[in-house]
Amino acid sequence: MEIRDIGPGHGPQVMVGTVVKVQGVRGEVKISPAGENPDDFKLFRRLYFSGTAGNSWSFEIESFRVQGKAVVVKLAGLDTRDEAENLRGAEVLVDKELLPEPGAGSVYRHDLEGLTVLTAEGRMIGRVSSLLLTRAHHILVIEDGEHQYLVPVRKQFVITDKLKQGILVVTPPPGLLEMNE
Repeated sequence: MEIRDIGPGHGPQVMVGTVVKVQGVRGEVKISPAGENPDDFKLFRRLYFSGTAGNSWSFEIESFRVQGKAVVVKLAGLDTRDEAENLRGAEVLVDKELLPEPGAGSVYRHDLEGLTVLTAEGRMIGRVSSLLLTRAHHILVIEDGEHQYLVPVRKQFVITDKLKQGILVVTPPPGLLEMNE
């Protein structure tokens, strides 16, 4: 299973980044992406912004370019540096329903959050509370209220055939579950 990480879920939306600064004088903003790949911004047509003071805005994307690990975005209707300055520090969100399918054998990170986790034998372990992103592989954080289990996202440990039913089936390495009981 490949995990596509464009950012964490926020209800019906996904937080895909944070505005770090205004870029130039034409109203462009520089965004630090929450996900692994800045090129994911080519998937988005409209961005929503949630400001630190509770303000919110929505803009169509006119253009974007990758600049190192950041993305510089030109938003329709935002034409001056002063207008763009209002977005500094804002969270950048997109609607989940408008994201393309992640592809065969892939799943979005935010789609894993909250799934019920069962062993292949049918034992309920808990729910996916988050995902740790490491260089070697991702790690599912599963909680049941009392215990926390860390299961590596490897094809021999995670079975994804029941995702549509809200269930993630795992076959953890021997002894892994017992370590946390």
